[in-house]
Amino acid sequence: MSMKNTVAQRSDSMELQNVIETIPALVVCALPDGTVEFVNRAWQEYTGCSPQKLNDSGWRSIIHADDLAKFVEEWDAALSAGRSFETEARIHRADGQYGWFLIKKALAVSGTQNGRSSLRTLIAFEDIDARKCSQIKLQQSEHSLRRSEGYLAKAETLARIGSWAYETASRKLVYLSQGWYRIYGFDPKDGIPTWEEGLQHVHPEDRAELLATIRRAIAQKSDYDVEFRILIPRAPIKFVRSVGEPVLGPSGEVLQFVGVAMDVTESRRAEEERERLRRAQAELAHISRVNTMGELTASLAHEIKQPIGAAVTNAEACFRLLDRDQPDIPEAREAALEMVKDARRAADIIDRVRLLYQKGSSHQDALDVNDVIREMVIMLQNEANRHSITMRTDFAEGLPNVMADRVQLQQVLMNLMLNSIEAMRGTSGELSIKSQLADDGQLLISVSDTGVGLAADHLEQIFNPFFTTKSQGTGLGLAITRSIVEAHGGRIWATRNSGSGATFHFTLPGRAAIAA
Repeated sequence: MSMKNTVAQRSDSMELQNVIETIPALVVCALPDGTVEFVNRAWQEYTGCSPQKLNDSGWRSIIHADDLAKFVEEWDAALSAGRSFETEARIHRADGQYGWFLIKKALAVSGTQNGRSSLRTLIAFEDIDARKCSQIKLQQSEHSLRRSEGYLAKAETLARIGSWAYETASRKLVYLSQGWYRIYGFDPKDGIPTWEEGLQHVHPEDRAELLATIRRAIAQKSDYDVEFRILIPRAPIKFVRSVGEPVLGPSGEVLQFVGVAMDVTESRRAEEERERLRRAQAELAHISRVNTMGELTASLAHEIKQPIGAAVTNAEACFRLLDRDQPDIPEAREAALEMVKDARRAADIIDRVRLLYQKGSSHQDALDVNDVIREMVIMLQNEANRHSITMRTDFAEGLPNVMADRVQLQQVLMNLMLNSIEAMRGTSGELSIKSQLADDGQLLISVSDTGVGLAADHLEQIFNPFFTTKSQGTGLGLAITRSIVEAHGGRIWATRNSGSGATFHFTLPGRAAIAA
């Protein structure tokens, strides 16, 4: 090459370099074989990468690893075809961070040599970091929104709920979630149904109450909570609970109501089943009491006969005292008073028996447990005497009252005491009833006997329905006893005594514990 051509070529290169310096972008100038000839100042300042370093390390030193393969593939293809290309990649900054750039490749003519044009490859890097980051954030937000919507849809499915929005002025449903469509039996593909169409799915017997509730909420600008049934063709009746909240405008007017609809069919059915079981349990408890009282007929007849017999004796004495030539008025009065006491004692016994025969709903009052135990000791005293069994009580003083149904608590004590008497029948023995305050603040009542005791594998089974160790037993007494105790917030269990016999323990929360 002549000196003149070399100087001309350098002049063309310098001229091209001066032009590139004016371009407001990062620019790299490369020879046709890909060798970087020079870069502009903006490139040098941004990347801190010289042409020599770029030639030595290649694009790997400047392009983000995740973007390198795509960039190199497009770069090589453009070099081979001698065409331009455009792509996006992250470029390494001098401070170690990366920024997004739009990379464009073009061919530039930089003079002539031997009558042929001398070509250079210009690679321009346009800073799009702000736009790209915004785009990525937008995509991330959209992805997060879609994910949240997916979570919401899943949650609505699991919870059997659906959300809605209703415009009061136009009487239009303006938003319905997928869960709402599922509950009401509409197809989302058909679009949002009209208010009237939605109302047609409400049970005819419940529409008036639903409309009245909504009108009242609009007039009062208040929340509402209503339950109703809905009818879907070829599907069972559903129970739906709808909760709405008003959206007020600038002037305080009601613009919309937003809320949720909840499919409460299962809980409603479960509640009905619980009520059915409660009634059946109450019926069994009543039958158990009647059967037990039937077994105690002889003992009760003797208990009632005593005060009646005493009353007759006092009446006869009173008659004789008054029939004397000189009536003994003071003694007659005393005999008459004793007769009244005897009659009242008989009446009390009858009242206690009548309560145990009584069939009705549970009614809880504040009760003194010791008083209830005393009542049952009196009632079962003759039964214990018939079998030569001694009854002993050990009451803690100052115990708090319990909130309990007197008849049901009497039944618990009667079942446990009769079981103990049964366990000691034919052997005599001692029946002990003890009341005390447990460490957890609950009342603890223990019924202990000196009978045959319990087998280890029976300690839990004895409370199961229809499990019995008696030849004539039904297996319901202790099962009902446990259900009564648990319904009062307590628990019951049995233990074997260190000597002979067994002890049944049950707890009841005191009124102070209930209040806490």
